[in-house]
Amino acid sequence: MIKPLGLFSNRREKSKTMLNIEEKDWKSAEDLLVLIERNERVPITNRVDISDQWYQRNPSLQISEIKAMAQIHPDAKMGYLPNGKMAWLIQLQGNNQSRSWTVLAIYDDNHPNYRIGRDGGIKFYPLNPSYHDMQKMVDDSPISPKFIPHTLRDEYGLIWLSIETSSDREHSIIPTAASCSHYANRWIMLFEAGLNNQKVWNEFHGIKRGD
Repeated sequence: MIKPLGLFSNRREKSKTMLNIEEKDWKSAEDLLVLIERNERVPITNRVDISDQWYQRNPSLQISEIKAMAQIHPDAKMGYLPNGKMAWLIQLQGNNQSRSWTVLAIYDDNHPNYRIGRDGGIKFYPLNPSYHDMQKMVDDSPISPKFIPHTLRDEYGLIWLSIETSSDREHSIIPTAASCSHYANRWIMLFEAGLNNQKVWNEFHGIKRGD
């Protein structure tokens, strides 16, 4: 079981169990694609009532999401959280080739969420390194300011990466989790590059020269 320690806020006990993941129940995008090609049913969680979930209302959209992920991250694993939300465990690679990142991409109940921004209603949560691991990296580096930009908290107090930029707001698009992973990876690369480069860190924060 993956327990994303450091991801949640202690303000809410509920958040400690919201993202517990029984990874053995999750299937890779590649394996799910095989099921789809055989015209077999994509596994659906039976733990909770999912009548309000987008993949129950629109199974063809779920198939499209799986196909898109299989093209970009065939090893990504799809599963369902205890509250019925569909999610992906994805391995991403930043600038540091010796370290990979595990992120959890969680869909909103009403995906696709027609709003401005690249996330399209799909939130990316850092699992390994966790948010606390990331904050320690910042604290141990010579850069300032010492807080991590472009992060938000959800209703449970869990921290996710805001992959939307000001230029992104100009385009109203509904991306897939697979396409969103590109922007999550860009976020990670900027974060890692900024740890050892004050100019990049300033740009990541949106700090202009002379501010």
